[in-house]
Amino acid sequence: MVTINLDDATANALRTSAAARGCSLEDFLRLIAKLPPESAPLSFDDLVHQLNLLSSAEVVDSNYSRAEIYQDHD
Repeated sequence: MVTINLDDATANALRTSAAARGCSLEDFLRLIAKLPPESAPLSFDDLVHQLNLLSSAEVVDSNYSRAEIYQDHD
């Protein structure tokens, strides 16, 4: 076990965050410890790649006519 000394404001902020997630401070710190370190901002190409991955998850039929899309509108 390790003891970490924090100022009161930081300790209270951590307790508040843990309570908001419905977990103990120990479980919240365990969760934070498992998060990947912050990475550099994505390049444009990486961003496009990530968006393409997200958009290819489930393809919606794009063969709807304008009339079909707006059939319930006047």
